[in-house]
Amino acid sequence: MKPLKINPVVTLLCLLSVLVLLAGQMLAQTRTHNLGDYKFRVEMEETINTNDVEPTGEWPQDHFRYSTVVFHNSGFAVFKWIDESGTEHAKEDFLWPVSYYQEAPYGIREVRRSEPPEVWVTANGRRQLSSRRFNGTVDPNLPADQMIEVRYKAYPGFDVLKRTYSYTNPNHDDYVLVTYRYLCTFDWDEDGEPDTDDTQTMEDVYFIFGYSFQTAEGTWITYSRWYEEGKDDWASYEAKPSALVPGGRPVHMSYAWDGDHPEIVEFEAGGGEFDDTGDPRFATGSGGSDAMPSAEFVSSAYSGFAALHVDAAPGNTSDWLTQPFSVNANMSIYNVWDSDFPGFTTIWDWAASGSKQTVENQSGWPDDAGAQEDEYCFQAFGPYDFR
Repeated sequence: MKPLKINPVVTLLCLLSVLVLLAGQMLAQTRTHNLGDYKFRVEMEETINTNDVEPTGEWPQDHFRYSTVVFHNSGFAVFKWIDESGTEHAKEDFLWPVSYYQEAPYGIREVRRSEPPEVWVTANGRRQLSSRRFNGTVDPNLPADQMIEVRYKAYPGFDVLKRTYSYTNPNHDDYVLVTYRYLCTFDWDEDGEPDTDDTQTMEDVYFIFGYSFQTAEGTWITYSRWYEEGKDDWASYEAKPSALVPGGRPVHMSYAWDGDHPEIVEFEAGGGEFDDTGDPRFATGSGGSDAMPSAEFVSSAYSGFAALHVDAAPGNTSDWLTQPFSVNANMSIYNVWDSDFPGFTTIWDWAASGSKQTVENQSGWPDDAGAQEDEYCFQAFGPYDFR
């Protein structure tokens, strides 16, 4: 294999969290964090599209039935790069970047600090395994209770290593830590050699992460009254100084919540003033697939994510404290599918804009959340040059 001239690396550490008070391996292509209060599934394909798979992000696990993450994309926007034919590409985005993962060391694997217990039952004279069979690896030195690793090659030439960590400690079991390592190889297929000119400079690369949070699933939960995704959900962005490290990284949090809709003013006809934040389930009404208990909350407060560390440059692991560079608090999945971030010619133009959208910038704020199609939050980090 031809040796690469240089292997610049960028790492990113993110926190994906559900907050109450802003508080055969290759056969199965998913693994799930399910040891604590937050249940989160990791996909080998690096995307979540609820037209194809179930949503994820259940909090609290086994108490709240509905998942909060309905779409997820991550990838890159590149100002300039040259392909194998010598064609120069400008301002391209790769939000579905996975190009190869079929053989080790690529693929998906799970590691736990201790082997999970097995549950066996005897029925009709036969002893059978009732719990999920653990096909992962045990590492007593793992710095978390569970780690799920995904590794793949990606257009236009990155080797991506993603690791997610979770804990059983009740003070730390409602979030998942996510780390990304990007190695520039100019290789995106099986053979392991560069697929284009590896002496070029891949210019002004932005790494992009997006999570679509819907804190209630309207077509199921609020069937008798209204759809949550069309009525009263909001997405926003805030930056707060670190409360732990003076002068350290501010917390740049993108998050969504199920708010109070101004048209819902009473719980039932003739009732008193009513704030529907959290979508209390109605005790009476028609529709729905099961009986409707009285007034239980069906939205799990806030869902969000923030970066905890961002490398300053390839080969420089000091924290780039001013990142993320651009934030979009509310995006429709239809725009993502069309590579259309409204107000910008390309996704790269948005990533390079330095704009940071808050809920006040969104259509309908504060009186009409019906103007919102989705609560898809994006953050962009960069720019970086790779050579």
